[in-house]
Amino acid sequence: MVEGTPDFLLKPLRVWLVHAVTLRDLIDLKRSLELRLWRNDIFQMGGVTGTAIMDVLLEGEELFEAVDAALDLHNWLLASDVEPDSHQWWVWMARDLMMILDEAHSEWEVNHLVNGLVRRVDPTAAQAVAAVVKDASADASAHLSKAWDKAYGFRPDPGDAYSEAVKAVEAAVIPVTIPRSGKPTLGTALKHLEDTESQWSLVIDDKTGQPTPARVVIGLIDLLWHGQRNRHAGGPTTKPISQETAEAAVHAAVTLVQWFTSGAIRKAP
Repeated sequence: MVEGTPDFLLKPLRVWLVHAVTLRDLIDLKRSLELRLWRNDIFQMGGVTGTAIMDVLLEGEELFEAVDAALDLHNWLLASDVEPDSHQWWVWMARDLMMILDEAHSEWEVNHLVNGLVRRVDPTAAQAVAAVVKDASADASAHLSKAWDKAYGFRPDPGDAYSEAVKAVEAAVIPVTIPRSGKPTLGTALKHLEDTESQWSLVIDDKTGQPTPARVVIGLIDLLWHGQRNRHAGGPTTKPISQETAEAAVHAAVTLVQWFTSGAIRKAP
């Protein structure tokens, strides 16, 4: 895994930005980056008409910050109702960036929503998340993607990552357990599962060869629900969510969403 922007990655990223940042959106991107980096010397005009180049001092984390901001700024171009030429241009740009980062084995890659960068993780884990996001409901997928990006994004937010992980699990669990509940939460679904534990099982057999009882699933949901210690500010057990906690919560959410989406959790026969 390559960290930072060594020479072989520095030039391709700067060239990508030359083509990604046009005069039309330079002002918006410049303002965004000045606020992010607390600098006002982000860009200098280059010799290519209608484009801007990065200041030669912008490298490493600040260069990735610029790439992250450009992805966020242009993401609207991926919508289906955008003018075709503009849409296709940004599809090509996004693919080109993905190829640059992949071939350089950069520590960063483009996220699922193509609106920012995320830290590269074990490929097997990343593929598993992508598969769950693809197969889950639209609501669960959206929250799970946000949870992943908040946990591994360029500017991680552990609290938001944990919150989105809980919302993703809610979106997968509630339709299976309490679909007609008036104001359902993950806590409500957890209580229902606890009260009806004997009615549920996991498709994985236990050591006796029988379907695993629901207590295993209930325990994981309970862990995720009560581990969100920043939910009730000011309480005696309140504390900030750490980066490690957020990452663990997101991976737990991936498992739970997959189980409830695939039917691995079912009513006991």
